[in-house]
Amino acid sequence: MNGKHADAVTPFFGSQAAVALPFLGATPFSINDALKEFIDLTEQKRALAEQQRALQARLDSLTPNIIFDFCANDKQSENRNGYCVYLGRNVSIKAAGAGETADIVDVLRKARLGELIGLNWPRVRAWIKERMYCAATDTWEINLKKLPPSLRGVVEISEFYRLNCRKS
Repeated sequence: MNGKHADAVTPFFGSQAAVALPFLGATPFSINDALKEFIDLTEQKRALAEQQRALQARLDSLTPNIIFDFCANDKQSENRNGYCVYLGRNVSIKAAGAGETADIVDVLRKARLGELIGLNWPRVRAWIKERMYCAATDTWEINLKKLPPSLRGVVEISEFYRLNCRKS
């Protein structure tokens, strides 16, 4: 480095020795130690990623049976070992068949549901779920007849369950 720019970091190639980088401060730096640690940490990270994939595969295999048991026994949650495992019921809405989002927007506009345009999917889901609500049972069920007729042909509605777990 030249005297004018002593604080600047200059890229170097070839046989130049060490360059004092400002962000390393006074910590002694050995490229060999740094590379060894970098490689070790990368190996640990990859091993953990592999372990995480195996754990996720096992969780994925357990989930359908637990969801089935919860639904069959009308359970919303179960507390075990300091954790609460609970069932979330979600609605999925998408354009029917090979339809496009633009088709849904057009139908919403014609049905004078302009407040839903901009296609904010969480808002559309909430609006549709609100239409499916049954006050007598305090639940909601998918029933396309409760939608405006023009919207019935352009949306597909399905539901899915998700298993969640949190510390109690």
